[in-house]
Amino acid sequence: MLQQFQRGDKNALCMLVRAALIASFLVVSARYSNPDTFRAAVAKAEISPPPGLPMYGFLDRLKDGKLSTGSLDPLCARVLVLEAGKKRLALVTLDLGRTFREAELAQLRRQLKALAGISFLIVTASHTHSGPNILDEKP
Repeated sequence: MLQQFQRGDKNALCMLVRAALIASFLVVSARYSNPDTFRAAVAKAEISPPPGLPMYGFLDRLKDGKLSTGSLDPLCARVLVLEAGKKRLALVTLDLGRTFREAELAQLRRQLKALAGISFLIVTASHTHSGPNILDEKP
């Protein structure tokens, strides 16, 4: 993601700002939670990459050197956070071809626990072939 910021990618910056706002809301709201209260919150952020990247699942396009040229519909990340007492569950769905490796998921879980008190994290992907390749090794 840092490379995207260095290129001046507006979408990556917006996604980071939205994530920071959501995390801030969760951290602040935790101070005022009643242990007998059940709460829910949702958020959505566009994660469409810039044109010119390889697309997920189209090996024949890579062989021919064809890259993405734009987007018809935005790709999004959505989150549902459920809170019961002092426990929080975050269910994240991504418009990507797959989720991340276990090492990246473990790092994300640690960061969310520290920043927003998220006890449990579940990440799913829509398995779209219209999204970018994820820049880690396939599981």
